[in-house]
This record gives sequence, structure tokens and C-alpha cells, in this order.
Amino acid sequence: MATTRGFSIFSKNTPPAELSTSSAANETSDKSAYLAAGKFPYDTLMGDWTIIGSSLALWKNRSDVLCRYTPHTLPRADAEAGQLDFSDEIWYEQLDEAGTHLPGKGARREVQSMIRGRNRLDTSGANHASFFWRGYWLLKPFTSRWQVLAFSDNFLDEQAQEQSSEPVWIVTYFTATWFTDAGIDLYARGNVSEAQYDTILEALRTHPGDDEASKELRSLAEQMFRIPTGNV
Repeated sequence: MATTRGFSIFSKNTPPAELSTSSAANETSDKSAYLAAGKFPYDTLMGDWTIIGSSLALWKNRSDVLCRYTPHTLPRADAEAGQLDFSDEIWYEQLDEAGTHLPGKGARREVQSMIRGRNRLDTSGANHASFFWRGYWLLKPFTSRWQVLAFSDNFLDEQAQEQSSEPVWIVTYFTATWFTDAGIDLYARGNVSEAQYDTILEALRTHPGDDEASKELRSLAEQMFRIPTGNV
């Protein structure tokens, strides 16, 4: 796990650390403690996110990619891992090859999207920020495993989110499906400046470690591109 001022990045096999009960110690403790059962802020994960960066070619020639997580159940601190159950739905605007917006194309937000799925905690994952996804309807044959690899510090603190205009963001890793490669996405709430985006990207590209998971993260970070916004 690499800790940079303002955010933390993990490899996909990171186990949770022990969370200290000392508030002073928590200021500098390993943020991977929040990957443990009962510690990860599932309620903060729910809701709307804009995908502003990705290594996934699917999002090229698209803009304003919105992902909405809707909870069916949220676990208590002492709940069994498999109890978490939530759906996701994705909308986007279509661009032409020159990057010009094509109004009325894409997955329009006023209708139900075909890109929908159901998520549950992945009990085989290394931590409790790992999920198993299966598509709905035509996507039902497709499955993937995904997890949260990085987050801004304010993702862990609802009070900080309310009192600050700083954006909240997370980075997710997902395994390959029949029609998409494995990759990483950068989700945000609020405006992530170019400087902030570049800082996150550089941290992903230089994430330390000689294990295969760290090498894969660095490789995927090299493939990332920024997804435009502002067409809705």
C-alpha cells in the first residue's frame, strides 16, 4: 500500500490492516484498515459517480459517464460478508471520432440503461472492498470481479465531505469479461482538476511493488485516458 498526502493506493491483493483505536495513531495508520469488514464505508460508495478516467477502450468516444450504485442491503458492522447487495447502472453521451458530441446518442439518462448489473461482496477477495458483478438482462451471462484500489481521504469522512468543496474520488479495478479487458476506472464526485488528475495518475503509474498485482496496476495506469464531461 502506498500512502500519498490526501489519498491511499493499494494493490488488488491487499489484506486489511489492524485499525488502531487511538485517534492520534489513526491519523498516520495504514488506511488499508478500512478495507476490513465493518470498516469500509459502503454507504458512501452508494449513489452517483462520474467516471472521469479509465483504461477501458469502451469509454473512448464517450463523455459524461455516470455510474449509479443503488443499495438493496447494507451490512451491519457484524454482518456476514455475503449480505451486501447493490445494483449499478451506467449512462453516457456519445462522441464522434473527432470528439464532437452527438446529442440523443449513447445511453440517455431519461431511460433505463442496458448497462446494468448486480453486485455482492466477493467472499473470495483479499478484503471487504471486493465485489462480484453479474449483468442484468442481455448482460446476464457476463460476470466480473472488481474492487476499490484507491480513495481520497475524504471518502472515509462524511463530515469532511460536507464541510469541503474538495472532490471525492475512488479508483476501481475490474477483471476481464467476454467483451472487455481487465482495467481500472477513476470515479469522482465534484470537480477533479487537471493537476489533481495528473497527481492521481502519476501515483498509480509509480505504485511500488514487484508483485504481479502492482505491476498490473502500473501497466493499466499507463493506458488510462481522461473521459470528457460537460455535454449534459
